[in-house]
Amino acid sequence: MKEDPLSLTEKFCLLTGEYLTGIPRPGRRTTLSIKTSYEPSLYNAIDLERSVWQLINALYSDRLCHSTSPNISPFKPNRHSEKEIVNHLYDNDDDLRETQIIVDWLEGKVRDGITEVAEKYECLFNDKTIWENTLHLLETLDMQDLKSKHLVTHLFPDAALIGEGGLAQKDVSDENLYLHYLFLCVRGGDLQRAQRLCLQRGDVTRAVAMEGWRPFHSSYLSDETAPPEGHSVEGNATRVLSKCVAWWNAENPSLNPYERAIFAAQSGNLSALLQNMTSGNWEDLLWAHCRALVESRVDATLRTNLDCGPRANTLSVFGRPQKDLDLEDLGLQLPDSAWLPGSWTLSEAFAKAETALGWSPITCLSCVAEGGSSFVTPTLRPSEMSAFLNHHIADVLQPSGDSRSQVDRQLLLQAMFYTIFRAIALREYSDMLAALASSVTFFLPTTIREILTAGVTNADWPELVTLDPLNCQVLRFLVHLVLCLQRLETELPDEHCNSILEAYISTLIVERRYPLIAAYIAQLSSPSRQTRWYASFLSGLRKAEDRQQCLEYAAAAGLNVQSVTRAVIRIVRRRFDEMDRAETSPKGTVVPSASVETIADIVGGDVVGYLTQVDKNRIAAIDWLVHDRAQRGEVLVLANSLLRLFIAMRKLQAARAVLDRLPLAILDQLKLKIIQAEEDYGVDTARAVIPPWLANTVREHECLILYLQVRESFDQWYFQIKSTKPTPPATNNDGTTFSLADRVAAEEAEKNFRARLECWNHEIELRSLSLVKQLESLLTYESPGWLVDAAITQPRLTTCPEEYEAALDVTGMFASTPADEDEGDLGIAGLGDSPHARKLQMNVLREVCLREVVFMLIEVYRTTGRHVSCVRLADLVADKNFGIFKLFNECQMQSLLQHIQESMLHLQAVCGDALGYRVGGETTADALL
Repeated sequence: MKEDPLSLTEKFCLLTGEYLTGIPRPGRRTTLSIKTSYEPSLYNAIDLERSVWQLINALYSDRLCHSTSPNISPFKPNRHSEKEIVNHLYDNDDDLRETQIIVDWLEGKVRDGITEVAEKYECLFNDKTIWENTLHLLETLDMQDLKSKHLVTHLFPDAALIGEGGLAQKDVSDENLYLHYLFLCVRGGDLQRAQRLCLQRGDVTRAVAMEGWRPFHSSYLSDETAPPEGHSVEGNATRVLSKCVAWWNAENPSLNPYERAIFAAQSGNLSALLQNMTSGNWEDLLWAHCRALVESRVDATLRTNLDCGPRANTLSVFGRPQKDLDLEDLGLQLPDSAWLPGSWTLSEAFAKAETALGWSPITCLSCVAEGGSSFVTPTLRPSEMSAFLNHHIADVLQPSGDSRSQVDRQLLLQAMFYTIFRAIALREYSDMLAALASSVTFFLPTTIREILTAGVTNADWPELVTLDPLNCQVLRFLVHLVLCLQRLETELPDEHCNSILEAYISTLIVERRYPLIAAYIAQLSSPSRQTRWYASFLSGLRKAEDRQQCLEYAAAAGLNVQSVTRAVIRIVRRRFDEMDRAETSPKGTVVPSASVETIADIVGGDVVGYLTQVDKNRIAAIDWLVHDRAQRGEVLVLANSLLRLFIAMRKLQAARAVLDRLPLAILDQLKLKIIQAEEDYGVDTARAVIPPWLANTVREHECLILYLQVRESFDQWYFQIKSTKPTPPATNNDGTTFSLADRVAAEEAEKNFRARLECWNHEIELRSLSLVKQLESLLTYESPGWLVDAAITQPRLTTCPEEYEAALDVTGMFASTPADEDEGDLGIAGLGDSPHARKLQMNVLREVCLREVVFMLIEVYRTTGRHVSCVRLADLVADKNFGIFKLFNECQMQSLLQHIQESMLHLQAVCGDALGYRVGGETTADALL
């Protein structure tokens, strides 16, 4: 929607026209206004859509033109003609000009229909077929038979009006069809076609009468005298007379109703026009009222201004001066009702047309959408075009056998388009958008309605839903209408526009039309709403290639990809939590919220050595944040959350899979950028600008990686010490005497065993030293300790050096955009990780894991004979700087002291001192067995 809106409307007109040529066209009896089946067709809906674009283009081309260059000029008191008066009126009367545009638009719709059926009907109207049945009877019957049959005795143009008899019944029917077609041409504004048919039929009088509306103009009446060769005269010099004659002919009951309707349309006689129209749907009635408004206002202006200028005291009735002559003396007066429509506003014309129709489209639209039981379905009347094409059918068709839902759907479409027409003409969009927003769900399947009602945040989008093509096309049109109006108008209600957009977006999501989803979501009014919708869509994707492609679509559409991926993570995590609760909780029970006790219970669970599908999906969620390098810090936040969970659940294999999923060297890159920022801009500035959660996340990730490395090293060490120790060769214990060769082989085997044992002991010693170092480094982690945040939340700088901001953007490592403030508390980095829950988890993991490390260290010390180090471990546990003793309860402390006591008893038995000191103050070696 970046193009000029008027260019877009022209393009939409062409596209809908091309689309109509490619789909089957229903018969005329299946139009929205008259049918035997009340199910609307796709063709008719697209045709009405084209009418909307045509109306928007016509009206707004005029509005934008006159808003930028208003053409308001005073009326000159002299030298003017009727045409100049009319042109001046149209230039300065916006309401009249827009009413004329609406009249032209309504006529154009009928004119297109006439063009399609002209070949079928116009061949019937010629001078060879005129009154041929009556002529045949005149030639074959005698005078007495003609009088008995009440037929005319002579044929001339007015024979049926002034004679005693009439025409043959078949000729009357043909005459009705002919006059009905002429009125249809007038209804379509195609006077040239109507005049051509009159001349073709030899009906010259009617052809001339259709020229009576044209305003008179002569170049001699212009300001500049035209040269003789350039002189021109146009229009009807007796226009006032022609209009008056047409008015009273419309009131003549002896004339054919269609002929009266023709005269009524030309003279603006609204009552006669409404009385003689065959049917008249909303469009026909609106045309009649707007036509009356235009004719009345133009005639009133002409009669007011014809007495000035060089034609003073002159009436165009005679074309020569007639002093002291009154109009009423000539019988040219019209009733007061002739001038009443000229005082209407366009809004009043619409209101009176709806009153004549008997129901209001916007009220009907709301009632059909709400489905109230008290609502009475209005009678549907055919249009003039349908009435002509189906003149042998009753004017009003009632539904037979159709379900109420089909009638409601057809009526909903008709009321919807009429409401749109009215709003565009009057520029009253608030009520229209409210009505459309309330009825748009009518075009959606039940499953999608339920999703929209419950909210899309936790939506589970269905994969197999059959969508009605007509409903999809209507929703598409409504969305394009809203987007076009947003470009043309200001201060449209965002909420109603969003409701219409969201209804169409939901169908795109269900249909998996990936390239379009991001483009339309980007048109929603607020970034938070855009994020919520696109995240809901992305969370349902399964294939990695689809995810990557859709993120690229989002970036191309201008969506905030970072906010979207954060929202996806929040949705995914919430779903996984619900799945876990559903799996671990009995049916029908309420899952308790997370607490310290429940987390501690999870920590004490059994070790799981495999990855479930839920675990794999949790880990795969990291890929959402890998797309943008500016979200590396957020990747660590999510990774840490998963690591805490898997470590607590003893799923160490899953925890290692999380690390394998991360981008290479992500931790080192972030640490390097933070250190570089501190060096370049100062520690205080860097810490004030860099969010505390990032520094804490980096530290936490280091702690968790260290723990996993320690666990992996301990597992390898334990496996090696328990399973890889060389087995001694078999010895002879039964006293059997071996030969020399056997003894040599036994000695060689013993020698090899001792060599392998020595290598094994050396390797175990090296592994033990490394493992002890790792375990001690975890226990003595730098202040404030392992798995404890070091950065304190403090007010961030509202302003910072421009070069620093640029540097943050260039690094692309931690310059993430902030989370949307209007979405509430979104957790750490907007990923839904609650700071309070994180703190609880870290406290529990710190207690459990550090106690576990202490006992692992004791196991290493005791297994490798380092009893002195085991005894001195008590000093480390009791050190107030590390506070490890605080992590033990009474029972756990007793178990720890028991292990230390056993080592002290061993030292007492070996070297005579429980602390490992020899006599003389020297300590014994840890390797002493």
